[in-house]
Amino acid sequence: MTTMTWIALGMIAVGIGFAAVLFRMGRTGGRLVPAARLGIGLSGMLVVFAGLLFGLSYGFTPSENTAPPLESSLFGKVLDEPAPDFTFFHSQTDEPAQLSDYRGKVVLLNFWATWCAPCLEEMPGLNKLQMDYRDQGLVVLTISEEDRATILAFEEMMPLETVSGRIEDPDAMPDRYQDFLMVRPSSYVIDQQGQLRRYVPAARNYAFFEAVVKPLLEPELAAQ
Repeated sequence: MTTMTWIALGMIAVGIGFAAVLFRMGRTGGRLVPAARLGIGLSGMLVVFAGLLFGLSYGFTPSENTAPPLESSLFGKVLDEPAPDFTFFHSQTDEPAQLSDYRGKVVLLNFWATWCAPCLEEMPGLNKLQMDYRDQGLVVLTISEEDRATILAFEEMMPLETVSGRIEDPDAMPDRYQDFLMVRPSSYVIDQQGQLRRYVPAARNYAFFEAVVKPLLEPELAAQ
């Protein structure tokens, strides 16, 4: 099981246990006191949220060799709109760059963080995807809002084959990309013409991303 799965199971256990304690100890005259009812309600919400997280941990991180059907992928959203441009800084050189610098390439734009467990589980697949399809015109662009020292320290432990960058003010990012502030990792697939083609919240595996980007590369590659 993945780290996210264990976290979800832990949250479910805590929620059920806390609700059971409140149910036993929060009774006066055979009735639950208001504070106990509130606590049980909140515990129930925690269990529901954890159940969703548990489901996502299986829905978004299946076997590396398995890709769910793109048309039925839970929460994945097909888009067709220009990708808003933004400025970022390369992690290694700290030189500024723009998303539009990669016009003519298929870009898998991934927002992540070193503290995000699903992001770390997803990263080896993104590394492999970049290595396998770099020569066919794919750019995997991984962006964090963390400081440069933090990113470089991470890259010493796990070298990144992706184009690694950082942004200084996440709140200044275009509205289209603001989802990553609530869901990480968040990924956007952009075609050679700079059009957003798909928004993918939460972690996915190598096979899923390969199935998404391959049709956007050279036609003869997509037919393989």
